[in-house]
Amino acid sequence: MWKLLISMVRVINSSFLINFFFNIARHLIVVLFFIMKKVFFIISLAFVLLSCNDNSDALIRSAVDNQMKNYPKSTLQDLYKCFFQDYFGPGHIVTDSIAAKEYLLYELENMHDDTAVLLYESTGYKHNYVRVSLDVIRDSIVPFNAYLSAFLRSVKDIEGLSHDEWCKEWKKIVGVIDDMNLNLPNYQSDKCSIDSLLDAGKYVMHHSKSYGVAYHPHYRIMRRDIFDKEILPYIQEYYITPSLDE
Repeated sequence: MWKLLISMVRVINSSFLINFFFNIARHLIVVLFFIMKKVFFIISLAFVLLSCNDNSDALIRSAVDNQMKNYPKSTLQDLYKCFFQDYFGPGHIVTDSIAAKEYLLYELENMHDDTAVLLYESTGYKHNYVRVSLDVIRDSIVPFNAYLSAFLRSVKDIEGLSHDEWCKEWKKIVGVIDDMNLNLPNYQSDKCSIDSLLDAGKYVMHHSKSYGVAYHPHYRIMRRDIFDKEILPYIQEYYITPSLDE
């Protein structure tokens, strides 16, 4: 009788142990599955972020190359302005439309024979805004009122980036420019000037003197969607020109 009971206990203990270890193994497999799932997600996310970063670096280099091809007298100051305008447009909200109109008329009257390198060009590497030369008004390509209206609505309620966000973005941009070894004049002094500007909580910077002397820039900044819809058709009608996406 005792032997039978001992045997039954052994069987019960064996079954219990088997089930116990089976349950532990099952839970371990479930835990490992979720761990591997999270690891895979983290690796995938890191890959995506690295890919995005590499892509933005390539776009920044392309924007710099275009600037230097079209405006070889550009300095770091002019590159900064191009990328800055991509986020902040002209850098301030125009509240006095009458004064804006009068200054536009004044600038048109004093352009003389200055001719733009390009009638229009995208800013930065995200192409949020477009520089549109005053030549399109002077040469009767775009009506004055259409140009003025597009400009005024483009500089209304500018959001841009916070100061910290822009500092971070510029640090990324200038890092790419550093690696390009462009041998720009006054490069280090321009970097220091820009850093001082940002440290003071400011953003806006004018074109360099060398750029102004070489190219006599006369343009206004327009939001990309407004330009594409309202201004580009006038230019395309006057010239057979590709869109900015082509």
